Amino acid sequence: MAEALVMAVMEKIVSDIAEKPVKPVCSKLLKAVLPSEEIHRKMKWFHTEFGLMKAYIRYVDTMKDVDERWKEWVNILRGLVYEFEDIIDEYAYLVGEQHQRGFYGSLYRTFRHCKHIKAWHGIREKLQEAEDKLQKLIELKARYSIPECVTSTDDSLGRHPHLKEAPYFPDEGEIVGFEAYKKQLVGWLTDEEPLRTIISVWGMGGLGKTTLVNDGYESQEVRRHFDCRAWVRVSQKYTAEDLMRRLIEDLFQENRDVPPGNIDTMPCNRLAEILRSYLQQKRYLIVLDDMWHINVWSGELSRVLVDSRCRSRIVITTRNHDVAILAVESRVLELQPLQEDDSWRLFCNKAFWRYADRSCPPDLEYWARQVWQRCHGLPLAIVAAGSALSYREKEEGRIFCQGFDWEETSMPFSERVGNILKLSFRDLPYHLRNCFLYCSIFPEDYLIKRKRLIRLWVAEGFVRKRKGISNEEAAEENLNELIRRCMLQVVRRNYFGRPKLCRMHGTVRELTRRTSEQEYFCKVYDGEEAESIGEARRLLVQKGINDLEPHRGMSNVRSFLVFDLTSFSLQSWISRSTSFRLLRVLDLEGVPIETVPDDVAILFNLRYLGLRRTLVKELPRSLGRLRNLQTLDLYDTKIEKLPHEITQLKNLRNLFVESVRDPVFAELASDPGVKAPKGIWNLNNLQTLQSVEADEDS
Repeated sequence: MAEALVMAVMEKIVSDIAEKPVKPVCSKLLKAVLPSEEIHRKMKWFHTEFGLMKAYIRYVDTMKDVDERWKEWVNILRGLVYEFEDIIDEYAYLVGEQHQRGFYGSLYRTFRHCKHIKAWHGIREKLQEAEDKLQKLIELKARYSIPECVTSTDDSLGRHPHLKEAPYFPDEGEIVGFEAYKKQLVGWLTDEEPLRTIISVWGMGGLGKTTLVNDGYESQEVRRHFDCRAWVRVSQKYTAEDLMRRLIEDLFQENRDVPPGNIDTMPCNRLAEILRSYLQQKRYLIVLDDMWHINVWSGELSRVLVDSRCRSRIVITTRNHDVAILAVESRVLELQPLQEDDSWRLFCNKAFWRYADRSCPPDLEYWARQVWQRCHGLPLAIVAAGSALSYREKEEGRIFCQGFDWEETSMPFSERVGNILKLSFRDLPYHLRNCFLYCSIFPEDYLIKRKRLIRLWVAEGFVRKRKGISNEEAAEENLNELIRRCMLQVVRRNYFGRPKLCRMHGTVRELTRRTSEQEYFCKVYDGEEAESIGEARRLLVQKGINDLEPHRGMSNVRSFLVFDLTSFSLQSWISRSTSFRLLRVLDLEGVPIETVPDDVAILFNLRYLGLRRTLVKELPRSLGRLRNLQTLDLYDTKIEKLPHEITQLKNLRNLFVESVRDPVFAELASDPGVKAPKGIWNLNNLQTLQSVEADEDS
């Protein structure tokens, strides 16, 4: 899949240069010591060459088999593409420094910043080195023949107009072959057994365990039967505190109760006390989804989920038989692959929803059945393959079916299913591939908010501009397309039916994360050796933030997201890791930091600064120098007043500053706003403002 990632990055680079041509530097001093026209010429040359490379890779990407020479060539090209992306960002950084520090001023001021002359020389040298490498690659490319007329479009909505017409709700038609399972499950949930009962639903990944349990969980019969309900997914690297915290949040939200304050910082014993007290004398339903280890239950959780003889039920979904037998034998539901009739019906529901009765066209049936058979009755694979076929016309669909690898019969079952999921990834248009890979950066089983994901994609530059709509609207179209292709699952929708929370299926995430790490697209740090981060472009710190030292190997990082709820020194990270100046995304949501250092201003390329639910009390005045900032998320912080310098953020599109001082106000969404500075209305690019306290002087 290296070709796909290289193509996606090249698409972004070519688009950036085309939309924002790199202008020659006009400083007289720079012209004297460094001809800016040379940099400008080389940038244009790279733009042309990368355009040709894109066409070549698209052509080879359609071929079924490529040899090892091609794979090695693409790996070398990937490194070069990343190098050139660094050069572009370095160039933008230097131009920004020159602009905001008055590089065109007096001779004294010019020489005060003469250190940048060395940096400009570095840009020229890096461009020359990259040009030499690309020339060598072109020589290698000459060994292969490139057709003179290679035309391709990456507009999937243009190539496949039926994609827009696809059912918006991706779960429509997916509940097939589960009728008997559902009847059994609902019967166990609502029977007269007074004791708290564990029910387990188990089987290999992709069989539809979560889909089945969710169908029963959301049924009116089950809803009416219980006083309260909660659903939590159990990651492989869970903590008891996190599980109880999420259970409390879900239980309180389900019944529209106000959860206790400071729940994020509560110790384990206090969380257990709240949970035990809340469930006492209630008939509750708890779902522990995708549970991997028996010690999840054998620890604190079994003591907290009290048995008041109120007919409470606990449902566990798992791939592990040892976990499944936590339930008594009579309450274990083992899922099997779908029977042929149900399997074919599900495939047709997804692949041929545009046809009468959702039936397969006779002239396509032979090839369609070849694809269907290789799904082996696994709903996840059936839905993925069927969705990829669904928006193609008949002839294109036949060609797609013929493209399957028919030499797979000797492969292990899991690899055969993995191949189908890989094909779904390869089938994504190039502009969607980075968007999809980015989703794997979030922790296992993480519920991804639609709006947050959209803003992150825009900040990273993954969204292509489209005439007549904003970048955020284009990003939402990308998200909807990934959902229609069943690459992402909708967990919750808003009142209008739009996705609110999404997630990656566990099996899909495993495959995607491996690809992301192999291609240096992103890395999840979980307390292991820092050297394993390598040359990753994006870094998620899940735990061990204080054990991770900033080092030179992090010079490529563009997104830095921290999910470790441990306080750490942001000042130390920024000042000791000068390479962070090319950072585009800094997201510290929920991390208990109290200050934002003045040095944050060196992050000139920063597009997204997420400080939601931190303990930050004020912003430094230097924040006004972040001229590229698009999203500033200060929701539920301790900030009471915004600095005047925030009015200098002319590219700011989203500003969230509501201060939640009382959980009751948070529930009513009526907390008072933060004091706005005079001139905030001059932020002409602002699209979202929530919530400021303004008057006629603002």
